[in-house]
Amino acid sequence: MKKNRDLVHVRVIKHLPQGLSVTIGNGETGIIRAREISWDGEELARWRTNYPLGWEGAAFSIPTKKGEAREFSLRLVEKDPWDEFFEGFDRNKIYEGTVTGGIRLRSIRGNCAWHHRLIA
Repeated sequence: MKKNRDLVHVRVIKHLPQGLSVTIGNGETGIIRAREISWDGEELARWRTNYPLGWEGAAFSIPTKKGEAREFSLRLVEKDPWDEFFEGFDRNKIYEGTVTGGIRLRSIRGNCAWHHRLIA
């Protein structure tokens, strides 16, 4: 879980094509984009049902540029499945494989990450 200062309480006020429109305690509004709703693909597919109008809960505040709409994430409040992915790997060992593709992950706090798919 992320630092408590980055967590806010949100309430869903509208379903948008790209995600959830939410409000926070001080009356500010923002968006939780569909990709930020959950790590779980099945839950993500049912986001309109799982997060009806009036739903309330904790969300992580994603930094945005000045003047942009506030953005929040529900998945960053959850346990990140990638945290445990590398636990079984020896970091001192060299692994061989073929990179078959890569996707650029969204930048958070100026850090860009790449996810590579390997076939060993």
